[in-house]
Amino acid sequence: MKSHLSDFRGYPALNCLNQSQKTSSFCRPPSLILLVVNRFVRQGDAVKSSFTNQPSRCAVKGDVGGAVGQLNGSKSARGFTLLELLVVMLMVGILATLAGPSWTNFVNNQRLGMMQDEVYRALRKGQAEGRQKRRVWEVCFRDRQGRIEYSAHAFGGTTGCGNAKWQPLGAEIDAKVEIDAANSTLFRRNDAYRMQFKPNGWSNGRLGRITLQMRDSTAANGDRRCVFVSTLLGALRVDRDEGCLR
Repeated sequence: MKSHLSDFRGYPALNCLNQSQKTSSFCRPPSLILLVVNRFVRQGDAVKSSFTNQPSRCAVKGDVGGAVGQLNGSKSARGFTLLELLVVMLMVGILATLAGPSWTNFVNNQRLGMMQDEVYRALRKGQAEGRQKRRVWEVCFRDRQGRIEYSAHAFGGTTGCGNAKWQPLGAEIDAKVEIDAANSTLFRRNDAYRMQFKPNGWSNGRLGRITLQMRDSTAANGDRRCVFVSTLLGALRVDRDEGCLR
């Protein structure tokens, strides 16, 4: 019995066997059931300690994942082949060929549109100055040395914009745009186109238009922009392309 009781020394109820209260009801000898339970507990602790000493499945899985990642990294780090680069370059060249003319047309239309706005504002400025100062005012345009120039000034009794103070029209874009002489119908003398406005803002003399096109344009039906002085009351309007032809 003592050999079996040695397994229960950790239990307070059985430690009293070594004390003086051996005759009390609390210090009864352990039964066979308690002995069996104790054996199972000890076996369970042994199994638990054996599992804790083994590597976990998660750690093994992580090691396998790291190895797979290294394989994938080495595969992706090898770069592109020469054939792949040639295919990409061919596709880029095809796209550039298709998009190039469209982009050029877009840029040219933007330049023509901006120059048309500049001509329109110059005519409006001359008309407003004439009303304000109660004088005949004239606006002149010319194409000189690869750029369009204009002047808005009081009429001095001379012809051909003799009092002009020339300044660039749309300085950043006029180098690409020119006056289309074949389709401009304002009064012209000494390579200058002139439009006069009376003190009340009405047109003075000949009506007509200033037509713009891209410089060195060879197409007869190319893109154009124009500004009309269309009525004796000095009304201005704009048009484009076929509407600017004679």
